[in-house]
Amino acid sequence: MTPSLRQGRSVRLAAAYADLQLVQNSVTAAPERHGSEAVKIICVAELRAAQAALERIDSGSARISRDAHFEFAWTCIHRARALLPLIVADDALETQYLYAVERAGRMRPRDARLLASLGHRSSDAADAGPQRRQRLSYALSVAYGAADREHQQLRVLRDRLLRVAWLTSLALLLVVAAGTWVPSLFPLCSEDQTVCPAGHGAPDPADVGTVAFLGLIGAGLTAVLAIRRARPSTSPYRLMPALGFLRIPLGGIVAVLGVVLVQSGSVPGVVGLADSQQIAVYAIVFGFAQEAVTRLLENRARAVQDVAAAGATASVAAASGSTTKDDDETTL
Repeated sequence: MTPSLRQGRSVRLAAAYADLQLVQNSVTAAPERHGSEAVKIICVAELRAAQAALERIDSGSARISRDAHFEFAWTCIHRARALLPLIVADDALETQYLYAVERAGRMRPRDARLLASLGHRSSDAADAGPQRRQRLSYALSVAYGAADREHQQLRVLRDRLLRVAWLTSLALLLVVAAGTWVPSLFPLCSEDQTVCPAGHGAPDPADVGTVAFLGLIGAGLTAVLAIRRARPSTSPYRLMPALGFLRIPLGGIVAVLGVVLVQSGSVPGVVGLADSQQIAVYAIVFGFAQEAVTRLLENRARAVQDVAAAGATASVAAASGSTTKDDDETTL
C-alpha cells in the first residue's frame, strides 16, 4: 500500500506512511473470526482515505491545505487503529493493551477513569473475550479522538494568528503609504508644526515611516523576550513564531497611533513633545507597549499548547489500583 520513500520527503509524511503501513499489516494479519469481516472493511476504507490524503501531500497538490490533509490522514489512521483490538488474534491483544494504556495515559487527569477501566495487564487467552476487546477499542477511540481534536485546535489557532498578522502587516503598509502620500493626514508634529519625527520643521512624507520603524524596533524587543519565555513543544504547529510575526507590525501601528495621541494633547500631563528625540523615545515605548495585547494571546496559546501536549500523565498504577472498585466504576 505504501509507495517507496522519495528523497526530500518530510519527516511528518514519512512517519504517517510508516504508521499507515503498520496498521495495514495488522489488518492483513488479523485472523478470520465471527463479525470481524465488517470491521476489516471499515479499517481498509479508513486506510485508503488516509493514503489518498498522504498522496495528495506527496504530489504537492495540497500545498495550501497541507496541514488539514495531514490531520485528516492521521484521523483516519487513528480510527483504523482503534478498531484493531476487535479483530487481532488473541496473542496480539496484549500489544493492543499497551497501545491503549499509552494513549489513555496521555490524557488529562480528569480522564484517568478511562485508564482505570482498562483493567489489569493480562496475556491470558481467557481474558481476550469480546468485552475486553470492546473496552480496549473504546479506550483507543476516545484517546485518539481527544488528541486529534486538540491538534485541530492548535492548527486553527495558529492559522488565525497568521491571518491576523498578515492583516496587521497590510494595515501598517496602508498607514505608511497614506502618511507618505498625505503627510498631514496623521498629526505627528507638535501643535506649532516645528517638531516632527523626521526632524523637519513641517510635516514630511517620512514622518509616518519613521515612527512606524521605531515602533517596529520596540516590538522587536518584545519578540526577543518572548523567545526567552518560549518552551519546547513537540507539536508540528508552532504558535510562538506566529505571535512573533504578529508583534512586529502591531508595534508599528501602535507607535503611530500613540504618537498621534500624545501630540493631540489628550494624554493628561503630556503637552506635546519638545523635540524629535522625545518622539523617537515615545515611538519605541509605544511599539513595546503592544506586548500588553500580545502577551494575553501568548498566554492563551501556551494554554492550548499545554493541553495538546502530553501534559500530566495519569499513573499507570491507576489501571491496576482502581480495578478493586465496583464493576460499575471500572467498566465502560
